[in-house]
Amino acid sequence: MAIALLLSLLIGTPTVNAESDMAGDVSSSFEPDAFEWAYGQVIDSVSVKGNVKTKSFALLREMESRVGTRLDAVKLARDHRYLTDLSSVATVKVEVYPIHEGHCGIVLAVAERPLVFLKLIYPVLDYD
Repeated sequence: MAIALLLSLLIGTPTVNAESDMAGDVSSSFEPDAFEWAYGQVIDSVSVKGNVKTKSFALLREMESRVGTRLDAVKLARDHRYLTDLSSVATVKVEVYPIHEGHCGIVLAVAERPLVFLKLIYPVLDYD
């Protein structure tokens, strides 16, 4: 019984604040074609929501898409893959929105792994 409980805690669902607007939506599907309208536009802002344990700057420094650069399909796909591969992150949903003509913004909706998973599996992990 204890082993079953431990396994359910380890495999459990990603953590999401109940107050967050992504509660219940933890899909990590990434469709680069959905942002075809924005490729080539200047990125005015990149923000993160849904992160509790991992600091935003730790996630943003893993990205190649940065403020002031142009949105690129290859870089955005790479950013999604890198962020999803982080041990503290369970899923990442990328949203691109228009700001004004020729400019766009990026929002990363993050769902983190359960704390017990990180403590038991990655006991030496102290990722910002």
